[in-house]
Formats: sequence, structure tokens, C-alpha cells
Amino acid sequence: MSRTLQTRLRDEPDAPIRRILQIVAEMPEPPTSCRCMNPECDQPCHFPTRGSTGFRPQMFCSRSCRLAFDRSRQRLEDELSILDDVARTHPLTRRQRVDLQREIGLRRWALARYPQEWRQP
Repeated sequence: MSRTLQTRLRDEPDAPIRRILQIVAEMPEPPTSCRCMNPECDQPCHFPTRGSTGFRPQMFCSRSCRLAFDRSRQRLEDELSILDDVARTHPLTRRQRVDLQREIGLRRWALARYPQEWRQP
């Protein structure tokens, strides 16, 4: 197993930039292709190849996939807000509370697949 960048730089804390770039070049590259950020899509997205200019790394395979991602995330947030409000304001039986908490948990779990800050800085 290769050593991490952090470990290598800890061994050379005062390494000049030329050495840091050499260390990075010697390490295995992260993948340059990954699945679309939309959890409902399995299409690939790609990081720009070395030497290419003029475009950002893909986060979504298409504009329509990005819009679907945004809509799904918003729908889950809206549903979670409504269910949280119901849990706070309505008298519930034990069984209703268990069922409602399951639905809330399911939406929180699904929302974890829709990160809030997916946009590039």
C-alpha cells in the first residue's frame, strides 16, 4: 500500500515546491472518471485530461441530470421539513411516532446522497 501525501510530507516538512510536485507525481493518481453526482444516474463524469484548457471537471453527466438532482434534493428537504413539523406539532401515538421517525430517517438518509455543496469553488 502506498504512503499518503500527508505521511510523505511529514517526513520532509520543509520540502520545496519542486520536491512536493515530485512526490505527488510519484504517487498513484486518483480516478479521473467517476459516476455522475446524481444518485439516480449511473453515467460517468470525467476530470479534464492533462494539458486541456477551457472547461471544468464534470460533476453531472448532463444539464438535465443536474436539474433532476436539484429537484430531488429540494423535494426531500421540503418533505423532511413537513415531517419534522408534524412530529413537533401533532399529538401522536407511540406507533405513529415510530412510523413518522422512520420516514424522517429515510429522508435524512437519502439527503446524504445529495450533498449541499457540490459546486466547484
